[in-house]
Amino acid sequence: MNNKLQKLLATIGLAAVFTSTSAYAIPAVITFDDIDTSSGETLIQNGYAGLNWDNFYTLPFGYYPGSGYDYGTVTMPNVGYNGFAAPAAFSSTTSFDLYSIEVTKAWHDGWTHFEGYLGSTLVYSQDIFSTTVSPVHAIFNWTGIDRVVMSDSGSTYQTAIDNVVFAVPEPETYLMLLVGLGLIGFSARSRKQIA
Repeated sequence: MNNKLQKLLATIGLAAVFTSTSAYAIPAVITFDDIDTSSGETLIQNGYAGLNWDNFYTLPFGYYPGSGYDYGTVTMPNVGYNGFAAPAAFSSTTSFDLYSIEVTKAWHDGWTHFEGYLGSTLVYSQDIFSTTVSPVHAIFNWTGIDRVVMSDSGSTYQTAIDNVVFAVPEPETYLMLLVGLGLIGFSARSRKQIA
């Protein structure tokens, strides 16, 4: 194989690798606003927004007037929260990236603990302090996780969340990455054999 072809393959391979690392789906924003809460508190069902949900509920604005639920409703009409002040989680069978969440305490100012997992491995951990009267724009920028667990500290009870921004890599991303790495490896192997 001539030197020009090797350089071309290596360049194409690098371009494929670079493209694959930035070829994510457009970030999705979970607002909980399309869930029917006409009967009040509603359990979020598995499959909502393409995720699995454990102990997450939604409430309509005005259900508990003047509470952190109302102040935490960034987009109308609903807000999500962890039921019974117990830990709650959302997960996927494929990895995703978590960018940000609007976080508000429902009844008492305090800390909310977030953990990001890949399988059973804890990859990220972050504590967010918020009040009952104004949502905090919590930035995570966690990549390559498949589960997020949220829990409250002490007796601060529930945490209201809204505008969960996340993205799932598109399947083509992995194909581009493999093709790019293969071309780089093939080019390097050909150079080695010529030398």
